[in-house]
Amino acid sequence: MPEGILIDYNDGRPVMAITAGLRAPSFCTSFSGWSSQFMQYPVNTPLVPGSQVIVVPTNPIYIYSFAEFDVAIMTGVTRNGNSGIIIGAETIGGKSLTPDWSGYVMELLPAATYNEGLLVSNSTDFKWDNPNVSVGFDGTSIIVRDISYTGRDDVAGTATIDLVIFNQTAPVGGDGITMTNAAGQVTFSTLKRPFVYDRQIQITDAFQDIGGGFCQIVYTGVQVRMIGGWGNIRTKGVVMSGGSVRSAYNKVFADRNSGAWDLTITQPRLPELTPLSPLS
Repeated sequence: MPEGILIDYNDGRPVMAITAGLRAPSFCTSFSGWSSQFMQYPVNTPLVPGSQVIVVPTNPIYIYSFAEFDVAIMTGVTRNGNSGIIIGAETIGGKSLTPDWSGYVMELLPAATYNEGLLVSNSTDFKWDNPNVSVGFDGTSIIVRDISYTGRDDVAGTATIDLVIFNQTAPVGGDGITMTNAAGQVTFSTLKRPFVYDRQIQITDAFQDIGGGFCQIVYTGVQVRMIGGWGNIRTKGVVMSGGSVRSAYNKVFADRNSGAWDLTITQPRLPELTPLSPLS
């Protein structure tokens, strides 16, 4: 491992490796439901000056109509000073739509304010190794689909997944490393494995190495495959194999007998994923 602190509880879970540059996100707020504006999703929340904002989506796409192929997908995030963010939207059908998304807003605090505490958000992350399945999450359920199947049916797949669930509670001191502030409040503890931020990636249809870390599961876009004259529209999920991840089709939304309808595979810009270090 790199130079630093290694903690191993010998409980079958990954060891914790604490190295220089450790960054742990602080919870800001959650969002869900319809936006108040067309083609963007404003989220109001106080932000610490100089912090780095992270958006963790739980449902970053919304399909309005298969007939018109109206789909709104999260794109970039713009910081609105220290009062919130604005999430951009892209539509495949070309219409001006009102997004209906959900997710969490977190921030990486500047080094001078790390000792003010840590509050992690509800989020679900997984680790597995199977190149033949796509795993998605719609904000409520985990969806596993067999991507070796080439037909129009919604064929389920199976995968053995290491699941890590982060709950929205303050850290608790105990065996291992505990850090407190001047008021005696625990701000960091390895007793309950903290959510440690590594980096963000722009997921695509090509495999990318995430260095053996954990990866958030979320819908990663929309795809239409033409099969025997039918347009088979599906959400896209995440494939993980050999420590690398990519995007691939997942759950069936609908089929349309499109005839001469000219629509092939759609490859929109996709939301970023957040890999987690083995400390998670």
